[in-house]
Amino acid sequence: MTRQTPKDTAVFIDGFNVYHFIKKNDRSLLWLDYMRLSQLLAPVDNIVSVNYFSAFAYWNSHKVLRHSNYTRALQASGVNVYMGTFADKEKIGLVRDLRGTRSVTFFNRTFQATRQQFYTHEEKQTDVAICVKMYKAACQVGIQKISLISNDTEFAPVLKEIDEDMPNTTLKVYVPVD
Repeated sequence: MTRQTPKDTAVFIDGFNVYHFIKKNDRSLLWLDYMRLSQLLAPVDNIVSVNYFSAFAYWNSHKVLRHSNYTRALQASGVNVYMGTFADKEKIGLVRDLRGTRSVTFFNRTFQATRQQFYTHEEKQTDVAICVKMYKAACQVGIQKISLISNDTEFAPVLKEIDEDMPNTTLKVYVPVD
């Protein structure tokens, strides 16, 4: 049996992505200790940095309070926390309404509908920040391994670039799956 050589490793967490997976599958993990998880995922490696990226849901003060308490706990354990933002995104949709001005057919059923404008929230700057910090870490002398925890395919291009530009850097992606 060959013994693994420890690698200096930087870990990157797509917090919003992992949060939604946990919320759907196992809420007991909502206060996940990412420093400990990183050590468990790479027990032989030297974890140089653990980097958590997310954004505060500013429209819900209770969520902001819980999330800020969580990010402070992460920081206390040695995790670097980077916060993006949310942007309001305007959408227009049809809402079923008996007094509606439009007849809409959907799956062979016709109903009256009214056109309504509403807003949703879209996370901004987080994925780009992860990409930039991952690439910069891969460029650092001494970083031998980059680990990413996310199931977002948006990271494929930066992982490909790191692989091409720094072929001696090991890339590991941990994907939360149902």
